[in-house]
Amino acid sequence: MRYYSIASAVALVVTASVLVALYRHDQMDEFVLSTEDGNTRLATTFGNTFWRQFQPFFLSASAVPAEVLRRRGELRALDIAFESLSTGLPILKIRVYDERGRAVYSSVRDEVGESFSTTPGVMKALGQGLPWSRMTFTPGMPTLDGQRADRWVVQTTQPVKGDLGRVIGGLELYSDATPSMERLQSNVWQLGMLAAGILAALYLILFLIVRRADAIIHDQHELVERAREALRLKEERFRAIADYTFDWESWLDQDGRLQWVNPAVERLAGYSIDQCLAMDDYPLPMVYEDDRAEIRRHRQAALDGTFESGIEFRLICRNGLIKWVTASFQPIFNDSGAIIGTRWSIHDVTDRKKAERELAERTSELERSNAELQQFAYAASHDLQEPLRTVTSFLQLLQRRYESALDDNAREYIRFATDGAARMHRLITDLLVFSRVTTHGGTFEPVQMDRVLDVVLKNLGAAIQEAGAEISRDPLPEVEGDDIQMVSLLQNLVGNAIKYRAPETVPRVHVGAAQDGDYWVFSVRDNGIGIDPKYFERVFVIFQRLHARTEYEGTGIGLAVAKKIVERHGGRIWVESVPGEGSIFRFTLPVRRERKKEGGA
Repeated sequence: MRYYSIASAVALVVTASVLVALYRHDQMDEFVLSTEDGNTRLATTFGNTFWRQFQPFFLSASAVPAEVLRRRGELRALDIAFESLSTGLPILKIRVYDERGRAVYSSVRDEVGESFSTTPGVMKALGQGLPWSRMTFTPGMPTLDGQRADRWVVQTTQPVKGDLGRVIGGLELYSDATPSMERLQSNVWQLGMLAAGILAALYLILFLIVRRADAIIHDQHELVERAREALRLKEERFRAIADYTFDWESWLDQDGRLQWVNPAVERLAGYSIDQCLAMDDYPLPMVYEDDRAEIRRHRQAALDGTFESGIEFRLICRNGLIKWVTASFQPIFNDSGAIIGTRWSIHDVTDRKKAERELAERTSELERSNAELQQFAYAASHDLQEPLRTVTSFLQLLQRRYESALDDNAREYIRFATDGAARMHRLITDLLVFSRVTTHGGTFEPVQMDRVLDVVLKNLGAAIQEAGAEISRDPLPEVEGDDIQMVSLLQNLVGNAIKYRAPETVPRVHVGAAQDGDYWVFSVRDNGIGIDPKYFERVFVIFQRLHARTEYEGTGIGLAVAKKIVERHGGRIWVESVPGEGSIFRFTLPVRRERKKEGGA
């Protein structure tokens, strides 16, 4: 800004000076030409009148000595003639030359008889026959009446021609241009001041404009710098993200040529970035041969504007190892919406493929195990039951036929054997029920749990009446599940609440439900004997009992079946209890989502 100010000021000063100088020079030229025209007309008048009148004197004066010539009476007559001729005109001096440049007349007598052939312009005008003029500043220049002053003088030399057109002399007039030059000088000063004012105003305007422009440019520069810095930071972040991202990322142009690839390619495939950039038809040389046609098709689809993802193919690493990868192919668009290339993102799924294979094998093993379990269940329900029935039948037959011959010990032994067989039958039956929770479960359908509880209370009617139990309930929701298994679940929990009661205590059981997010939390609360916290997990294990059979009957399978049913339905079950203060069994079931009707919501 400082250099601009200095340069602008200098330029404006020079411009103003040049303009004023041009104006002055132009006005001086115009004034000289105007004066020359006036002097020419005066010389022409002189040539037409007085030259002819004084021609003998002029012709003879060329040979007369200067001192003699100055005393000639014709000079006084010429003075009077020139005074009459120049009346009212700013003529300062008149000089008449012969053809050799000698002054044969001058209004200044001392110049009469002197040669002025060396005076610039005199012989030029006489020799060429053309007028010659110039303007000079002459100190102490006298007028015709003898007054001296510093003056601007226009000197005009006009050739005088004879009858045959030959130059026979010349007339030189000195005109006073001082008043005009003073006016011109005043005009020049005024013009200079005006030009200076205008240029100063222009300079101020330009200064303000440039200053504003400089501020705008400075602001724009800062914006550009901030944008450049932001772009640099974005590029650094992009590079950091792109270079260190776990997946193998690539950008290809619209002709399928690789433009950029991140370092993950070396970790996944063993190829360097330079090797990839030099590769023809990237990345097909790294693709398993049987998969290349499919990858080529997806690559073209991406260039046509289609987004492809989850494409699995086999990758041949540089060391020959084959990996499974999944790829996404995405078109890249410019601001006008035209496709300028594609982005490839490749993720190693070899471990997942292996896991899908620990899983397929395990599923196969589970299927075999389930088949074996079903075979066992079949054997338990048929083959194992048959010997028990045989043992029980013969014990009963023995008791009927030989009861009178048996003593009390024998009768006790037979009773023990019969009870053992009965317990064995119940164990096998319960084990069959447990195994069929998963293998013989029904399909899931909407189940109204209020209706399920009604069925449970009806099934347990005798036990409720015998114990004098009091059952309370909250409204229960509808869930998605196996109706029969829901009955078994609630019947086990409510039945246990009635069974495990303290002597001389009226059982009080409350069944409730509350929503917690995506799950219903069901609860069965009782005022029974309670459970020690150290047995909270054990109670759900099959055939685990906390009390002797003489205290509470059962095989210890009910809670195990309940746990298996809840888990099959995607929930969990647990118990909260304080010994002697009762228990709360809670289990969760997913909230039923409304299904969309066919053809609409």
